[in-house]
Amino acid sequence: LLRLGESRVLSDKKVAIGIKKEKFGNLSQIFLKEGRRYAEKKREFLTAIGGKMVTLNPMAVLSRGYSAAFDENGRIVRSVKNLKESEMLSLRLADGSVKAEVREIEEYAK
Repeated sequence: LLRLGESRVLSDKKVAIGIKKEKFGNLSQIFLKEGRRYAEKKREFLTAIGGKMVTLNPMAVLSRGYSAAFDENGRIVRSVKNLKESEMLSLRLADGSVKAEVREIEEYAK
């Protein structure tokens, strides 16, 4: 039995197993490092997207003092060309809405 433990075959297998364990350990470290790097990139991406969503959120625009005008059919008003005097509008503000009547239309030159 002693000679069996000292045989070259078992010694070579122990060396091979040791090398495989070392390679596995190295691969595990690489995998963990790359996984952390991937997660950090995704975190940065999501943070950037979240910032854009906040900036582009219509409610954020309204909270800065702007309003959105809607015609009697609930469509957004984009131009005075789409309005008529005495038409009723709904103005959406950050904290609610108001009804307004178009009394005068003044078109600006571009």
